Amino acid sequence: MTYSINLVRFILMKIFKYCLIIALSFCLLAGISFAQKLTPKEISRTKKEITRVQKEITRLKNKLVKTKNKKQRTTINDAINTYLNQVSKLKQKLAAKPAEVKAPPKIETAPAEAVLTPEAEEAVVPETKVEQKRIQVKFGVGALAGIFGGGSAYLGEMRFPLRIVIGPAVTSLRISTGYLQEKDLARKYIPINADLVFGFPPGWFTGTDNYIGFGLNYVALTTGRKAGTIGGQLFYGVESEGFGGIVFGEMGFGILRTGFSPSQKGLTILLGYRILPGF
Repeated sequence: MTYSINLVRFILMKIFKYCLIIALSFCLLAGISFAQKLTPKEISRTKKEITRVQKEITRLKNKLVKTKNKKQRTTINDAINTYLNQVSKLKQKLAAKPAEVKAPPKIETAPAEAVLTPEAEEAVVPETKVEQKRIQVKFGVGALAGIFGGGSAYLGEMRFPLRIVIGPAVTSLRISTGYLQEKDLARKYIPINADLVFGFPPGWFTGTDNYIGFGLNYVALTTGRKAGTIGGQLFYGVESEGFGGIVFGEMGFGILRTGFSPSQKGLTILLGYRILPGF
């Protein structure tokens, strides 16, 4: 009788897991489709993204001045060209705005005290203003669900941007935690994960924003109220604007270790939603 109950529970958990993956996949696709609509919030976020990319271009140009190695200069120039293409695409997206748009103002003939439109201000934004925005950046908050290391996972995350640029990639630190259980329900975990994430602009790997990352995890608590030990994970993900934030999905491999029982390891497939600063 006990065996039959456990078998039914195992089948129900399997059905729930695959329904969850299908539902979240639908949300991801819906978010990407939603992102194409130019609502006022989408217009505002696009302008902020242009400012962010221009900031990275400025940072790379400053780095280029100090770099003497020819190979490194070529890499930096390629990254700058990639970001310039991204700015061009974002401005084309803004050009599709509904009809309050407008011939660009002739800045050279305007009196000094004239009030510039937001587009004109964007064209002449000084470097000091860009650097000031960088100081105001705060962390983002999100939630993920799916499979982590072969087990069901429900996680929350905080993401902190870092001032490190490696070629075309900007970096961030992600801290996440939550609840995870083995597929046979034999053991449950509360892990704490720390990941270094490298974000790439469209055109690197895929045509949308994408990232790769890796990190370590620590099992803070497991079945029997015991702490575990250190494991790790690596992953690749894509993300897009949607639902007033960022919808993202990632896949990779993860391992959780207790030190006194078999390791929990396997495929990672997670879908999530994140709120970014300024949203």
